[in-house]
Amino acid sequence: MTAAVEQQVAAGRIPAAAAPTIIQQQVAAARPAAEQKALEAAARQAGVSVIDGRLAVDYTDPAQRTTVVDKVVPTMIDRIDNAQQAATSSSATSDTSFLKGADPRLTRPFMAGFNASAVTIYWVGLGVALLAFVLTWFFRTPPLRTRSALQEQADRAGAQATAAPAAQQA
Repeated sequence: MTAAVEQQVAAGRIPAAAAPTIIQQQVAAARPAAEQKALEAAARQAGVSVIDGRLAVDYTDPAQRTTVVDKVVPTMIDRIDNAQQAATSSSATSDTSFLKGADPRLTRPFMAGFNASAVTIYWVGLGVALLAFVLTWFFRTPPLRTRSALQEQADRAGAQATAAPAAQQA
């Protein structure tokens, strides 16, 4: 496109100042067809469909489904094997930040699972608290001291001191 516009400018059919505008208009006009052609080529190469201007797998089409599964399964097996061999804990499994901007259809199972686990924990906690409360009815509290431990020790020492002379007199 640029070469054709430059030839027309050189021939004097188009003013030089209008050349960039004409090139931009031609690029804008040609872009949708070029993008569609590129998407179709990528779809053929990947074995998928173009749906709403995007590459997508039509899972109702057995050929596309088989192509995707054949490509994905070996990769998944390799990653699982590598993860088992590494045996390191990763924070990737506990990072839920991706749920913030994700499609609600994808986040619903995560949220439902989290909710179910939290509710279960709270029910167990309530049961333990109620059991502890009921058990408190059956335990008697020991009486509180009326004297301090130092005072009791002094009283015992005094009782032993008075008991020793009385035992010697008898």
